[in-house]
Amino acid sequence: KTAALIACACELGARFGDPDLPGARLDQVRRAGVQMGHAFQLIDDLLDVFGDDALGKPRWADLDGAWLTLPFIRLLGAQPQWAGPLLGGRPDASTRQRVRRALAEEGLYDGLTAEAGALLDEALGRLAWLPDSPLKATLFDTIDFIAKRRR
Repeated sequence: KTAALIACACELGARFGDPDLPGARLDQVRRAGVQMGHAFQLIDDLLDVFGDDALGKPRWADLDGAWLTLPFIRLLGAQPQWAGPLLGGRPDASTRQRVRRALAEEGLYDGLTAEAGALLDEALGRLAWLPDSPLKATLFDTIDFIAKRRR
């Protein structure tokens, strides 16, 4: 959902900014938006577990809401024994600590952070042709913001 929303916003901005933009260029903008959205969501999923309370984002909301996000799905793929704790409802504080440790030990924090970074690098590459302007600067600042969202 996040990727579709950001892709739509990017595409609409491009269409309104240049109604004569060739289809191939418009596709690059839309694809960059998809990549930005995927990266944003990957980082958001990680912040749900590893985030700092100072961010103002409630932690463990995904698992409490019974949403298996990519970090949890990948953990289950690597360590199926987590099915009970991850699928069994709201885990207690001790289980949350063990889940966090397992995610880190599997390299999922670093791996998914790297995946998000690669997506954002690809998005920047797709948008390199844009002429310099305040709008391009804002778009690139947004990509930088997504990349820097951390604990």
